Amino acid sequence: MTECPTVTNVKPVIKGVAYVLAHVPGMVRLGSKPSREISKDPAILKPILSHLRTFEQAVAYAPNQVFIGNLDPDELWNVPSPWYQQPVPNASRWGAFGEIMPEDEFYGMLKICDEFELILLEEGFRQEVAAKLAKHPLFKEDDIKRLGKGFTRAEIDAKLAAEGHALPLFINGDRLIGCIQRGHEEDTALVPDILIENLSVRASGVMALRHLIAKTGKAEDIDYLIGYGEEAVGDRYNRGGGAMAKAIGELAGCTRATGSDTKAFC
Repeated sequence: MTECPTVTNVKPVIKGVAYVLAHVPGMVRLGSKPSREISKDPAILKPILSHLRTFEQAVAYAPNQVFIGNLDPDELWNVPSPWYQQPVPNASRWGAFGEIMPEDEFYGMLKICDEFELILLEEGFRQEVAAKLAKHPLFKEDDIKRLGKGFTRAEIDAKLAAEGHALPLFINGDRLIGCIQRGHEEDTALVPDILIENLSVRASGVMALRHLIAKTGKAEDIDYLIGYGEEAVGDRYNRGGGAMAKAIGELAGCTRATGSDTKAFC
């Protein structure tokens, strides 16, 4: 009988942290509770939209400034409640830990993460977001190419007209900027509601990892990635078995890394 070797006096080292907060109020209507209530009573949508916060309000929200490292958590003791009524003066979307991303740029990131051309972006919006992402320090020319071509409003309307075939995507409350199609006609694990959820996890994860790499070193030096999100990626035969960690690393330049997902649902 042989004994397994042991490693002693090894301590983990945290070399850096990065956070990304995506402000996507257009997705509120897609949430589990809102979508069910809106389907029962479409009139509920109007008051929901009237209560959405703007990007500027989200950036100036003190807890969000704490999240990206521009304020110390203890400074919140000095902010009178309710916090949303006390905007931080001259607040920045950029922080020591990462950024707060506006919804138009995040939808662009969703399209960049879309390997199967499930998302159709309206051509005018596609041009707008391409111009914005081209100025972002963590995006390259290859990213902009992955936005693909835009689609006409008529083409998007045609996809939405097919019942159960696509889910509309909005910004600024009610501006239709595209849609996401289902991945398979008969697979309930690949419906638009689930796919937009999983693509959002990948998109926000890629952004956080890109920020982390920008602060700590080369992507090629990373050899293992661990994902710990609450998504469940996969088709009907493999629901929850997808490897989100490796999917995130792929778009962050981690060409030498393998990885796995560790789940701990609440």
